[in-house]
Amino acid sequence: MVRSAIIWATGALLYALFLAWYDGLSGPLRPDEVDRYMKAVERVHVYGDNDAIKARLRSFLEADDGREFFMVNLLRYRATPQPFEGMRAGETSREAMQRYSGAFMPAILSRAGWLVSGGQAAAADLERWGVEPDADWAIYGLVRYRSRRDLAEVISDPAFDNVHPYKFAAIEATRAFPVSPAIMLLSPRLVVALVILVLALLAQLVLIGLVRKT
Repeated sequence: MVRSAIIWATGALLYALFLAWYDGLSGPLRPDEVDRYMKAVERVHVYGDNDAIKARLRSFLEADDGREFFMVNLLRYRATPQPFEGMRAGETSREAMQRYSGAFMPAILSRAGWLVSGGQAAAADLERWGVEPDADWAIYGLVRYRSRRDLAEVISDPAFDNVHPYKFAAIEATRAFPVSPAIMLLSPRLVVALVILVLALLAQLVLIGLVRKT
């Protein structure tokens, strides 16, 4: 009985630790944190030189509810990337973007973020109205963020100062807008819970077998 209780208590503890990491415990951003992050992103070209983007980012951070969100990314590559100092000769826009995402995504993953879905457009828009005529997108990605704080930390991290230029060199046009999840049929929360449940049941069966042998 004691060993059985240990098995299930260990499973519950592991799941609680996972949820603490996956959902986070820091809560919504404070006003002073928003000010600090907004000051930090001034280094990043696309933010520092664009008051409209900064205003939208500040509004998004100030309305933080401390919960997860998903970023919908739509983009179109440049035919030829814009060169900048340090870029490899002959590098394609796709290769430049891979250098950016290769550095950016591990930072997101370490903060419980992940690429939910992504891919290339199979055709031009089948339905479109109320947007500019050349609004076709080539790539889309849906990325989960644990919190708005995590987004602010990553984009303002000085470690990425030398990486951001690859994104701007590769992308001709983009839209990125956050969405709050309403329905998610399958999530890591459920997957991890099922894995822990299966492992606990297996451990329980092994324990029963050992008890019977003795």
